[in-house]
This record gives sequence, structure tokens and C-alpha cells, in this order.
Amino acid sequence: YTHAETGITILMSEHNLNDLLENTDKIIFLDQGEIKFQGEPRELAKFLIEEDFAYQKALPIPTRMHKFVPQTNPALSIVEGRKILKQEVASGRVDQYSKKQSKSDNSKNDLNPALFADKLWFRYQKDSELILKEASIKIYENQILAIVGGNGSGKSTFLYLLSQALQPLRGKINFKGKPRIAMLGQNPETIFSQDSVEDVLREYQNRFQNTEAEINEMISIFDLNHLLKRHPFDLSGGEKQKLALAKVLLTKPDILLLDEPTNSLDILNKEKIKEILLKLKETTTIVLVTHDLDFVADVADYVAMLFNKKVVAKATTREFFKKNSYFTTTTYRLTREILPGCIKFADLEKNLLQF
Repeated sequence: YTHAETGITILMSEHNLNDLLENTDKIIFLDQGEIKFQGEPRELAKFLIEEDFAYQKALPIPTRMHKFVPQTNPALSIVEGRKILKQEVASGRVDQYSKKQSKSDNSKNDLNPALFADKLWFRYQKDSELILKEASIKIYENQILAIVGGNGSGKSTFLYLLSQALQPLRGKINFKGKPRIAMLGQNPETIFSQDSVEDVLREYQNRFQNTEAEINEMISIFDLNHLLKRHPFDLSGGEKQKLALAKVLLTKPDILLLDEPTNSLDILNKEKIKEILLKLKETTTIVLVTHDLDFVADVADYVAMLFNKKVVAKATTREFFKKNSYFTTTTYRLTREILPGCIKFADLEKNLLQF
């Protein structure tokens, strides 16, 4: 590691502990402006879990297992976590696990298409390389579809085509009726044109006939009340993301397109966004692009993969992650061939509750 080879001390401020905890020598945990913990990573895990801090959800999934297997040292990596699981399964509990396998799926059988993108081609300039070539997908009403893929695979471009902000060179997009479409891109600042948080939320109040109750609901849901007089550009990254999403939701879209909606958010705010999206899909079709596969597993009904300029795979969330070795969840990587059927942490939790 760089600090070991060069003798440089590295100090990081971070709320995403995945892939970081195992490479850290010392951690300082702040809560409400106070230092609550200083020490080694494994001791932090024990502290957060034993004191039942909400922030324990920020621990890597292998580390979170310690809550259910306290007789072992917290695992800091998938490799360590798999060793613990193998030891526990070998102790004779494997039959119990198989009975608790989750087979539930959020997808429904009686689905109506909200839109169909048929063989879309796109490039940004006449002589530039194609970004998309014959990319097709069908998206259903009141479902959440996640689009995944590598950097530069065309995910964001695909969203802009679906939003009709860009037009394809070839192919077409057929919508059911004339839906109201809203899109939130990766940079929330692009939709801030007012001088205060409150004014941002009220910018389109007349256009979309937002009631005071609807605006206040967004302020409450996204915990923005103490920020109303602040300039939106003075907010933290996570606060900007929440404000932007609140503004977009006030447009009352039929189809909501989100590009990396959990960027800059800590785990507790991700949980809040998850709850909002799951409730919102009762009336709204949602398409999101993200690299956060664990978040996808928690919210999406379907997952599609963009590769080589087109959609190469689409399946229900559970089937998609079970069939992928690279684009899969932390939980599945942790439990594969040890505890069958675990795609998200809730699946693993059901099994570990039996310890």
C-alpha cells in the first residue's frame, strides 16, 4: 500500500467503508460533532454493533455479520467473512439455512409496458464513435428498473435518450400515452437556479400546482427544514442530492429517471431514498443508473446490463445477480456456494438470526 511503501500518513474523511475498513490502521468515528470512538477497525465494528448505533449499517456487509455471530472477530473483508460462514455451516446448521432461503421477488406477472426503446443508435458527433448501437429495452409501469454496466458503457446517454433530451440517430421510443418525464442527472447543481433552498423547492410551485402540504412533505422527508435559508451551492454533496431529488419529485412525474441517485449519500440517507423509491413506484415508473449494486438489490424489480453498446441482459433482480460473477452483490459474493439464495443482506440476516 502507498502509505506503507512511502512512509506517508494518509488521512481520509469518508462515509463509505466498503473496501476501506480492511486497509485502515485507525478510525475516528464522529457523531453529532463529537468523537465517539478512536481505535482499530475491528474494535469500531464491535463498538457500533454493541452500542446499537444506526451507523452500523455503514459497515461492510461481511463486518455486519458480527451482530449475529458475536463469538467471532468481526470480518473486515469478503475472504474473512467466507471463512466465518464456512465454519458456522460446518457446525451443522446448513439444513436450517436451506429452509430459510428467500425466493421472493418484487417483480409482478401482470405488467404493462410504460415505454419501449427499440434498437436505438446514438453518437454525439457526426464522425465520433457510436455510444449505443441497437440498444433495446422494455420498461414496465410501476416498476423500478436498474441499468448497470462499466464506465463509458452508455448508461447515462441511454437515460438522456429515454428522457427525450437527446434524439437517437436510428430507432424509436414508444411511450404509453403522453407521460410526464423527469430526470435527475449526476450533478444536482444543474437544476439549482434560485438563491435559497426554499426558493429551489418553490420554483415550479405554480406550474405543477404544488400545495403547501406537498412542499412541506418534501422538506420533512428529506430533512431540509434547517437548510431552507441556505444557498443551495453552500450545501454538502449529500444535502444537494436530497434537495435535487425533492425538487424533481415535486414535478409529479409518471416516469422518473435517476442517474447515480445515491452519490454523496451516507448509508442512512440511502436507506431513506430506498424507502421513498419503493413507495413512489406505486404511482411512478422508475429507471435508475448506478454502480451501487447492493442498493440495486434492495430497490429494483429488474436489472439490465449495457455492454458493447447495447442491452445484453435483462432479468428480475434476483435472477440477474445469481447469474453474474462480476456484476453481483456483496452478499452474493460473500455467500456463494455456502448459503444458497442470499442476494441482499436481508436474505443473509434471515439465516444468521438462527445462530
